[in-house]
Amino acid sequence: MNDDFINKLECFMRNYRPKNGSDKYSEMLKWKENFIPKMLYRHRAVNDYSLKNLRENTVWLSSPDEFNDPFDTVFSCESQEQRLIDITKKSASTAGTPPDLLGTVIDVVKDEMATRNTEFYDFTRKNMGVLCFSTVKDSILMWSHYADFHKGFSLGYDTSAFTEKSHTNCLYPVIYSDIMFDFWKHMGDVLNDNINHCATKLAAMYKSTSWKYENEWRLIWSGLGGLGIINNAINFPQPTEIYLGAKISYEHTKSILDCIKNKNIKVYKMQLANNSFQLVAKDFTEVDEKMLDFKPILDELKKMHANRDNMNQKERDDFDKTIQDLKKELVEMRDANAKT
Repeated sequence: MNDDFINKLECFMRNYRPKNGSDKYSEMLKWKENFIPKMLYRHRAVNDYSLKNLRENTVWLSSPDEFNDPFDTVFSCESQEQRLIDITKKSASTAGTPPDLLGTVIDVVKDEMATRNTEFYDFTRKNMGVLCFSTVKDSILMWSHYADFHKGFSLGYDTSAFTEKSHTNCLYPVIYSDIMFDFWKHMGDVLNDNINHCATKLAAMYKSTSWKYENEWRLIWSGLGGLGIINNAINFPQPTEIYLGAKISYEHTKSILDCIKNKNIKVYKMQLANNSFQLVAKDFTEVDEKMLDFKPILDELKKMHANRDNMNQKERDDFDKTIQDLKKELVEMRDANAKT
């Protein structure tokens, strides 16, 4: 990712205050569009939900508390805690509170803050919808984690098709850090209604550096306005590319191809490289699709071959001729595929 872009975006979002110029926020959104990657990818397992989304051109926005990272959208409230401790100390000093009692009071303040903070970020997470993308399509780990151990598929989206502002405005890069985002430090002036509404988005943008290999961008709907779309399917631009996993089954391949029939989506098949630990995308041609039709035939022939010794002579002759004809047709299809 472009580190300079990330740093400038983060700096703006940390320091934004509406009363200091709301037009600056619109300028930031327009500027951010220049850095949205041309292609973004979503790795999926094959199931009823993913096939339904593919068939209907929809996506599912989830709450971060359903994700595989227990720290997802968990933020620090250290500055708020320290502020209350400082206030407590000042009040205790004015009142002449004994030091041993002050320690007890501070412990009570810390416990109360921990409870309130947990309630607050649980509320924040439950009122947020997130859709995750990656800039990479060939990560071995991502295919393992999110695409059913390479038995699923990946959708490629051309972001120039994201014409609705609700898509581009809500699309942000993930910031990888070893330190949590301090929410209250950048929340703004709550009492004077000068709240930094970017703070909630920033909380969802921060992830541990352990996840950096994902090169993630997120579509983030936050606040009560997102309640109607969280854990619901919403309409979304059609993917332009689909990558079939290296270990995808015949049945799942057929299901995916049925979903995108007449949709003009380019199909690729991921393969294991011969001499390196890499995934390679290969065009999935019409010939490859036709070859799929032979799969059930070959399976049936294997069963018949196992029973060949129990056939009479005519049955064996017919079976052997079927095998020879099939081999000839497969060779012709293989040669045709090599030319494309």
